[in-house]
Amino acid sequence: MEQHPDYHLPSARLRNTDLNRYATAIKEIASLKSVGLIDLYQPTLTMFGGADSPHTFNDVHLNDQGYAALAPILMSTLSDKATGADVNPLLTEAILDKSWFWKNDYRGRLWVSTVPSYPHYKPGGERPNDKLLIYEDTDGDGRADKETVFADGLHVPIGFELTPEGVYISEEPYLTIHKDTDGDARADTKEYILDGFDPNDTNHAISAFDFDNGGCIFMCEGRFLHSQVGTPWESERMADGGAWRFDPKSWKVERVVQTDVHNPWGFTHDEFGQKLALRQVCWIESYRNLS
Repeated sequence: MEQHPDYHLPSARLRNTDLNRYATAIKEIASLKSVGLIDLYQPTLTMFGGADSPHTFNDVHLNDQGYAALAPILMSTLSDKATGADVNPLLTEAILDKSWFWKNDYRGRLWVSTVPSYPHYKPGGERPNDKLLIYEDTDGDGRADKETVFADGLHVPIGFELTPEGVYISEEPYLTIHKDTDGDARADTKEYILDGFDPNDTNHAISAFDFDNGGCIFMCEGRFLHSQVGTPWESERMADGGAWRFDPKSWKVERVVQTDVHNPWGFTHDEFGQKLALRQVCWIESYRNLS
């Protein structure tokens, strides 16, 4: 936090003491969980302390000068000063194809859904050919050297989940399951499981799939959509954001979250089964406990 000279704002010294404690705790948790972390507290503290003019317009939100100073720090940390020789062409191509959702399986393979047709394909034009790809390190050097197309011809697969019975994939307005029946890491069959998810805004369709502790699939849905999903039990409806829970064993679909979750583009469960949603509000991402 920067102490802006033009306004009567909270003490930056006291706030930075708290922020330092918070940043330290987050580093410890990231290390414990083996999660990547970028520390912006220390760089911005140094930046604010050595500035001749304010880098924020209200102590906490950066102005143009602040963004110009922070951008190279952030990009350097993100890229870790990577050279051209360090770039993996396989993953680079996947990223350029609008990679949306990444997941590791128990064999250490990376599954990536690519959505070049996003945000939508032209009516009457070529049918979309979005894909679910598998990347594998076959020689143990820590770099992906093998790419397998598990499924292609998909439609906006912005969510998927790996299960013993197959791979569930979001394909608006459907939830589909794709099965590899001969063990070659390529889908041989495709079944339509559920219908009725609103496809009007691909940006907010069912995504960010995650298993709960009972083997059911949670699926996020964002703003501006009005879905009505029919099941053998009853129809379930959702409007303007929330989360679904689908039980593959009973075919039950529940709207488990219908609350002010603007863009829930991430969902997870902790060790105690508590539900956490990653929501985006005004381009700021935060986790929200929904339990």
